[in-house]
Amino acid sequence: MGVAIESFMLAVEIAGSVATLALIWSLFTRLRTQPRKRGVFQRLPLLLPAVVFVISIIIVGQLGILPMSQYKGTSYLSTSATSGDILRFNVYEPDIVYSENVELTLSMYLLPDESISNIIEFYLLDGLVETVYVNLTSLSVEETITEERTLILAPGSYVVHVNNTFYDHGILDDTALHWIEIRLSQPVKSSFTPEIVTWSSLQFGLNIGCFFFILGGFCIGGSKPRYTSEEPHEEPQTDFGEGGPEYGKGC
Repeated sequence: MGVAIESFMLAVEIAGSVATLALIWSLFTRLRTQPRKRGVFQRLPLLLPAVVFVISIIIVGQLGILPMSQYKGTSYLSTSATSGDILRFNVYEPDIVYSENVELTLSMYLLPDESISNIIEFYLLDGLVETVYVNLTSLSVEETITEERTLILAPGSYVVHVNNTFYDHGILDDTALHWIEIRLSQPVKSSFTPEIVTWSSLQFGLNIGCFFFILGGFCIGGSKPRYTSEEPHEEPQTDFGEGGPEYGKGC
């Protein structure tokens, strides 16, 4: 059984149990309440379980107790940065979802004999954890130079400091800001990718099911109650033999 299916079954099991309790309460109060005094949930016994089921599904998904909660989305950062910029990047616990490697890619379009020296510093909890030095150099033609590094970082929320120095024909050029393309990513394991697809499909089906569950709660048991009306009481008539009957003078 995959992680996605296991998460789906666990969510439905928890929400279904809570909805069953709500159904029992709804039916119990319906039987103990006179038809004239029944509220919405007593007249529509499936409405309360439907609402409780949907709310429970949402809460269970937010509690982080499902196996799929280990997937926190794509850990990816792509931006342009110059010397002095500060970036933020999250590294997640390497497990069945995320790889233990963090990939760093730097690229810049350079003219012949231009180069840029980059220092990338990773801080965690205000402490320097990792420093990466990357030099990008163009020798003879205009081209985009790209360098990649593979890092192993402990899980946490990192503050990334970017510093660079630009050289033109070997001479320091600090007259202008020079921007580089920087990409950071913690790849999702290939074995977990099918689980993401399956989970998305199951969530879509569950959303459709919740819609029809709510719709059924409004429709089932919603017929207008019929009450027996009392016959109007007529006062007895007395016939005195002459003329018509007199009203209001019964025995």
